[in-house]
Amino acid sequence: MKKGDLIIIVIALVSAGLLYLGYHFFSDESASRVVLIKVDQDVVMEVKLNENTNVKYLVKTKDGEFIDIQETDKMDLPEDDYDYNLVYIHDNGVEVIDADCPAKVDVHQGFVNVSNLPIVCIPHKLSVVIEPSEEAPDDDQNDDRDAVV
Repeated sequence: MKKGDLIIIVIALVSAGLLYLGYHFFSDESASRVVLIKVDQDVVMEVKLNENTNVKYLVKTKDGEFIDIQETDKMDLPEDDYDYNLVYIHDNGVEVIDADCPAKVDVHQGFVNVSNLPIVCIPHKLSVVIEPSEEAPDDDQNDDRDAVV
């Protein structure tokens, strides 16, 4: 290994470290966030996310079309003809804990607690993503005035 190769490797590692630290330092994960459950890009459920949120949703689809979503407190799997994904929202994050799709990629993806990292089930056209909440600011700060004279 030449001296130039070593310099390039060190620069690449330092740059990657700075990008990683900058992302985590400047990202505002403490701001209010929501979990969006989507089927075929249509939002079927929006859940406000905080450390006290602890809920399971059974999402039913058929051939990629949304059928139903139900809050559940146990692992009641549907006995009907529909496809399903069991979405568990807890500990300021989300995961799919069971599904009847063949590869179960969404289940194997595991727990996600960062914004804009989707959990996707392609056969059921399901996606679950954490996004910043679009809450309106306080009325005191929402003035339409351009200037005070």
